[in-house]
Amino acid sequence: MITFVQIISNKMNIEKGDKVRFLNDVGGGVVTRIVGKTVYVEDNDGFEIPALITQVVLVETKEKPRQEQVRKVDDASLLTTSQRANDREADPVAYLAFLQGDKPNSQTGDFRVFFVNDSPFHVSYTVASSVVNASGMALMYQGVAEPFSKPLLDKVPGRLIDDKALVVQLLLFKKGGHYAIHEPVSNTFKMKLHKLVREGGALKNDYFEEKAFLFPVLKSKLHVKAEELIENGIAKDIPTQAKPTKSTRKLQPGETLEVDLHIHELVADSRGMSNSEMMKIQIDTFTHTIEEHLQTKGVRLIFIHGVGNGVLKQEIIRLLKSKYKHLYYQDASFKEYGYGATMVVI
Repeated sequence: MITFVQIISNKMNIEKGDKVRFLNDVGGGVVTRIVGKTVYVEDNDGFEIPALITQVVLVETKEKPRQEQVRKVDDASLLTTSQRANDREADPVAYLAFLQGDKPNSQTGDFRVFFVNDSPFHVSYTVASSVVNASGMALMYQGVAEPFSKPLLDKVPGRLIDDKALVVQLLLFKKGGHYAIHEPVSNTFKMKLHKLVREGGALKNDYFEEKAFLFPVLKSKLHVKAEELIENGIAKDIPTQAKPTKSTRKLQPGETLEVDLHIHELVADSRGMSNSEMMKIQIDTFTHTIEEHLQTKGVRLIFIHGVGNGVLKQEIIRLLKSKYKHLYYQDASFKEYGYGATMVVI
């Protein structure tokens, strides 16, 4: 039985390709076109019959092809090869990043908020904020970050995040194939606006051309524990500490050792360090590695220095041409490192 409600609702949704039935006549067919309030219906014999749209009822809608939802990724939001900490599934890295807007060092300015996914995983993320005079949290952002990407989440006034607790939760996965399972991540950060806007608060980094505040949501195993940052918040500065030196077995001729010279791989926390201090640590690591393996002929050492402005690479080349001029060197595999690494053969 066809009701009046069905007639009213159906007539508003009839489209070309739908199957309809005549109300005041026998039969029906497929809608071939709609002109004003008139629909043209092709019956089983191939004849096109005009009828008022109010005189037909929808029987079956045209089956529409299912469209796979593809999330477009802006090329600018993808990490370059030199920006990636590493491609290892076992050691993914993720940050919540804040970049100052057009009023740097001002508490009335805005911040651009990014999620940095420096890993080969897709990362489902949520960012929630504490609410003044209320219990629980309010969802700010949610989404799925592509592997090695840094999507822009928002542009937010600093006053809206001041003295708020931000809870970031992550779930890592891969589309297709097998992958190592990582436990869900949940970290909390206490935001202090005066710390974000103070002179020298934002630092140079591998992910953005400009200085930024990077809150470690998921850090490399060699980095300072996130729990220490949660406990201290950004209200308390964490002293810079060198990371423990990796214990390596003696390499055999023909073997390859990869050494990442990005500063976040060499120190527990680089906040407050000057460019010259960071450069010294990087060069010291480079020379120490060379000296450690000078007696093992045929060893290949790959130093990942990134592209950046090329200062670190230039200093490495200077040392190779002067102090280690007897060693052979060349750009490492472009396929793996782009222009961001140098290979030295002992």
